[in-house]
Amino acid sequence: MDGRGARRVLVLLLLAAVTGAGCADDPVTPGNPPPPAPIAWSQLRGGLGVGEIRSVWGTSPQNLLAAHAAGILRYDGSAWRPDPVPPSLPALNAVWGAQSGAPFAAGDEGTLLRYNGASWVEMTSPTAYDIGDVHGRSASDVFAVASTRSTPDDVVELLHFDGIGWASIASRSGVDGNAVFAVPGMVFVVCDAGLALRHDGATLHEDDTLVAENLLDVWAASATDAYAVGESGRILRWDGVAWSPMTSGVTTRLRAVSGASSSDITAVGDGGLILHYDGVGWSSTPGGTTASLAAAWMLPFQRSVAGGEFGTVLFGSNAQWAPRNLGQPFTFEAVWSTSDYYMAVGTGPDGGVARDRDGFGWTFPGGLHAISGFGLGYVAAAGDDGAIYRFDGGDWAPEASPTASTLRGMTALVSRFGEPFRIYAAGDNGALIVWKGGGWTTATLPAGAEGLQFVDVWAAAIDDVFAVASNSTSIVRYDDPYELGDWTLEVTPATSHLLAVGGWRADVYIASEAGEIFFNNGGGWQPVPSPVTTPIRDIRALSETSIFAAGDGGVILHFNGSAWRKTDSGFPGNLTGVWGAEGRSMFAVGVEGAVLVLQD
Repeated sequence: MDGRGARRVLVLLLLAAVTGAGCADDPVTPGNPPPPAPIAWSQLRGGLGVGEIRSVWGTSPQNLLAAHAAGILRYDGSAWRPDPVPPSLPALNAVWGAQSGAPFAAGDEGTLLRYNGASWVEMTSPTAYDIGDVHGRSASDVFAVASTRSTPDDVVELLHFDGIGWASIASRSGVDGNAVFAVPGMVFVVCDAGLALRHDGATLHEDDTLVAENLLDVWAASATDAYAVGESGRILRWDGVAWSPMTSGVTTRLRAVSGASSSDITAVGDGGLILHYDGVGWSSTPGGTTASLAAAWMLPFQRSVAGGEFGTVLFGSNAQWAPRNLGQPFTFEAVWSTSDYYMAVGTGPDGGVARDRDGFGWTFPGGLHAISGFGLGYVAAAGDDGAIYRFDGGDWAPEASPTASTLRGMTALVSRFGEPFRIYAAGDNGALIVWKGGGWTTATLPAGAEGLQFVDVWAAAIDDVFAVASNSTSIVRYDDPYELGDWTLEVTPATSHLLAVGGWRADVYIASEAGEIFFNNGGGWQPVPSPVTTPIRDIRALSETSIFAAGDGGVILHFNGSAWRKTDSGFPGNLTGVWGAEGRSMFAVGVEGAVLVLQD
């Protein structure tokens, strides 16, 4: 090891001895310089990375909440970020709050939450049924509707919070309830099979709507002016005496409705459908998405927000909608870039996808999991069943592959003259192949590597290649400058399976599914303090003192030569790939078609 490497290992060992050394929230004291300026990413495309947005609510465009199955997101006018929620919660379905007072959230198995100013805490629930919706007249007068959705013995139950605790105040068997809305003097509940219920404070009334389709949401301007939407494009209006049909002009399922007044109402549904009511009739409004929308909320001053599948979020104003975070039904698994141009590849329900900066898209028979290249004239991607494709700057074409195992990691290596030299690809069942001289060949691995499920591979030089597997804490390493097939299986100190490898020249980093990071510069694998305990899935180095890593929960870490710190990704979903070069834009990709950029 040279002197530079020895000094570097010594620094890292000292860091490892002091957990959290150099963290951004350290106090500024003599000898402890202020933390570096925060690194903030912006999102180019993709949804919020949290699956379906089931409910949205807010008091202003700078104060919005969105509920999804696994938690709650908060929007501050610039980015969506996860709110702290109790661990191991059942799926959440709804969020609502009054203009003043702490908001509420609700979900399956009777889950009721309230925000305490710092996090969401569980409330004592009077039911074990799944709560589908919550709404109130004030912070101390709130209603929720619960049902037995998973059993054939259907029951709808109406719950009430009086400022002190929750209680069940009415129920009806034989049907499931879907939504609730409260106005002075009346609470509306809509149910399956066209049943509408009203609670006037003393009695639960049943109204025959004369429709058989499920009613999925309800909004009311007053006790004598309410609107319900549901299957087959159904829209009904309550006038204080009876429910009557309105002409929607569509047969598509409507899943949510919200209004600012009787002449300003929005309904959303499947296929990105958005309808607006102006007091005279309903008309369709372009939203810029085909994702099914499941949530809507209208704010003052004719501003609206809608959410739906694939983490899709739209913002609207005066019935004119603009996509803010459009989700896609696939995950980008890897990204490669040159300058400010990027190419991302991934997997969706129908096979593989590739998208570039200019909006061009390609589809493939099987999923794509890895990409690397030498320049726009030669980019390679790999995926299911050993498939390899080459991009020549205009289109993709298949290349002959020596393996039928799915390939999940790829790295390209140029010669010392900057010319295309090697591409390494690794994948399932110990697959590790090498491109050289225009064709692909299979590497001969050591005994014991046959069952390794490789997920990443990185080459520092022809005699310095590393591959990690998602079912092992060991790595496969190649360090023979004469290419005599001298691959070895090397033990590491990791306590959980390895997912990522990368580095800068002789400085090599590996990371695990438990967020562990280890460093090697020729003196063995040394632990490095990590600020996370969640999976790290990719590593990309720009220089010896600038290295990025991406992982689950929107985590993007940066190593500045002395410590790893979290950067502000502004994205709550899982990230699977990161790529860039010094002096150029950095890109990160992940679930629901997300692409993030950090411009130099």
